This record gives sequence, structure tokens and C-alpha cells, in this order.
Amino acid sequence: MRHWSELKQEPAINQREVFRRLALLYQTLLAYQTREGGFKYFRTSQTPSVWVTSLVIRALNEVSVNWSHLLYVDPQVTDKALRYVLGQQARHGAWWEPSGEVGDRKLVPSQYSLTSETTHALNLSTTAHTMLNLVALTELPSPLDERVMEAVARGEGWLEENLPLVGRVSRPLEVSLVALALHLTHSAHADTAFGILTRNARQEVKYVYWGEDLVPLPSYRVESQRPHLQPRRPHRHDAGNVAATAYALRLYSDRGEVMTPSIVRIPLAAWEALYEYSERESRFHDTQLTVSVEPLHDHTEARTFFITPDNLLHLQTHQLNVDGSQTRVLSKMGMLRPPPPGPGDITCRISSPSAFRCASEAAG
Repeated sequence: MRHWSELKQEPAINQREVFRRLALLYQTLLAYQTREGGFKYFRTSQTPSVWVTSLVIRALNEVSVNWSHLLYVDPQVTDKALRYVLGQQARHGAWWEPSGEVGDRKLVPSQYSLTSETTHALNLSTTAHTMLNLVALTELPSPLDERVMEAVARGEGWLEENLPLVGRVSRPLEVSLVALALHLTHSAHADTAFGILTRNARQEVKYVYWGEDLVPLPSYRVESQRPHLQPRRPHRHDAGNVAATAYALRLYSDRGEVMTPSIVRIPLAAWEALYEYSERESRFHDTQLTVSVEPLHDHTEARTFFITPDNLLHLQTHQLNVDGSQTRVLSKMGMLRPPPPGPGDITCRISSPSAFRCASEAAG
């Protein structure tokens, strides 16, 4: 709803209907809260999760601050959950999961390295992830606001203490999380972390990404003297690579650094990164995206979608009967008015519904 409001667009259904449904989801969410205040993965889970609880606190805080007139959030629920998260922080500043397992398996650090060094059991990913959610909280009651600031400061110290080890052995997603967390807390070592992030970037021709290993470039096949982009095969580290690149893009955008227009998507994380990037570049209201979907077995079912700033958040659908055959999706982004000096249009070639790559073309 925040994005709907900022983009000044009308949702597909009435706003009150949206919050009526959110109120039902909120009641369901309360069933996952334990007596200690934390939230569980499932109702049958024995212990709550710091990773889940920090995400819930951030969402409920945003609702209570911006939409309190449409959805009531009991402050005792968020206060109790926040106290639980603060209580799960160790004295040295790291957050840890009571179950001993990392909330997201993509955040699990590598247990082995060629140098016998590892960040395993240091909880750097969990600490950085929790800090990102705590930093986003606003209008907290006293003295919880002071306790949150102190907890974030301790977490910042823990990340700074282990920053050299992060630069040597951390996985790309852990590097992105740590660098972004130190940047948002205005750490004195934020530039050092950003340098580590930059060194971890992988560049293949026009593409820049952060990943565990090299990702094969898109393959083409020429038919009827026309190059056809082939469907991209799944990669074993796809989810982690996309998440790491999304957090890195968000950091680049927030710092105002020169960044390639290569972009990827992941729910929420990538949306925030891309939205902030376009907003800071002041290009959102001047762009138009054209997406063409064409089944290779039947060209008569092809359809072209036109996405403009006026209908960006309105879902457009087209049902295809592909029966396992290949589908080519070609998208092109253009400026509605002449852009400033520099790169021109951005051409995006999508190899599958879940992944795509963009390449910048020189203007003129």
C-alpha cells in the first residue's frame, strides 16, 4: 500500500476492502505469536524465530505508523515481539536463533574454506538481517527506542569486528547484507564494507551480479536468420545470487554510485532495490516498458503488453497453452521524453518467467 500511495495510483480494489482482508490476515498472524513474544514459522513449531519476528515487527510498525486509521495494530503485540528480539541478542552484539538454525537457508554461511577460516557460528547474516529491520522502525515508544538504538550499535560493533573475516571467506549474500547494514547504520567502516562488496562483484560482458560462482551467459539459436534467446536453465545458487544482487543494487542506489543497469528481481528485496534506484535516478515517470510474449509453437498467440507509469501496479495477464514448449519474452524500456546525456534505452531479454537480464545500449 505504501508503494501504491507513493506512485499515486489507484489499487485494483477499494482501499477499505484491502485493509479488511489485511485485518483478517493480522488476526491469523497472531496465532503464530508465542508467549515469549516471538513469531514461529508454523503453528506446530516449538520455538519462535528471530528472523521471522524481525520481519513481522517491521511490517506491523509500518502499518501502525502509516495506516493506523484503517488497520488497528495492538501496540502490545509489537512491543512484546520487539522485547523478544532484543532479548535474543548476545552481549557481544550478535543475534542468534533459539533453534540453532538460520531463518533462511540462503543465509547459511559456508562451513568450509581453503584457508580453514569460516564465519559459521558467528551469526553475521542473522545479525545483519535483524539490524536492517530494526533500523527501519519509526515512532517507537520510550524506552524501547533507546534500547533498539543500543542493540543496533552493539550489532554494528560485532559486524565491524568481523569485517576482515567477511572480506576473506563470506558468501556473496552475507557480504551484501553486512555491507548494507553497516551503510544504513552510518558505520565508520561502511566504505570498507562497500569495497569488499565491490570486489565480490562478477562481471560477464554486459552483466554484473553477485553470486557463488560463474553463471552461464544466455545462449542464442539462429532460426530463419533471426537470433532467438534460449530458455535459461536453473542454476544451483539462483535464489542466493538474486538476493545478493538485489541487496547490492539497493546499496549502490542508496550511495548514488555509478551502477550498470543490469537488474534482477526477487520478491520484496528486489522490488525495494529497483524502486529506490528508479526514484533516485528520477526516471520512473519518464519510462515506458513494452513486453512481448510469443509462444514458439504458435505465433498467433503472441501478445504485447504496454506498461506505463499509470498502470505499473495493475496486473496484466495472458493465458498461454504452451504444453511444455518454449516461449520467447522480449521487453524493451524507453524514455517518454529525451533522457539526460548518458546511456539511452535499456533492452531487457527475458529467458524465463523467473529471471531476466538487461543490457544498456548507447543513445542515438
